[in-house]
Amino acid sequence: MKRVFFFLSFVLLLSACSRELVKDEIALDRYKEANVAFAEEQYQECIPHYEYVIRWRDRIFDAYVKLGICYEQVGRGEESVSILKTLLRVDPTNIEGMRALAHAYEKH
Repeated sequence: MKRVFFFLSFVLLLSACSRELVKDEIALDRYKEANVAFAEEQYQECIPHYEYVIRWRDRIFDAYVKLGICYEQVGRGEESVSILKTLLRVDPTNIEGMRALAHAYEKH
């Protein structure tokens, strides 16, 4: 009985890890897609991609900065300020985040 319990626990653990890896890969793919759209100044298109990236790969700090810029470009200034403040709480030395937040405050 203990072996069956151990086996089932192991299978559940592998399943959970597998799902996380898939989400991680999807986040990286969406990050690449967002960066292409960002370079083409398609800011509205970038937003859901960067939001997904931040949800699943929250240590990609560049995604916070670019999401803040996207929010600002589509007239969502309060959200821009909010996401950039979140970044600076996590990474208080992020220069690009500081610049983007200063710019967001100027426009907001």
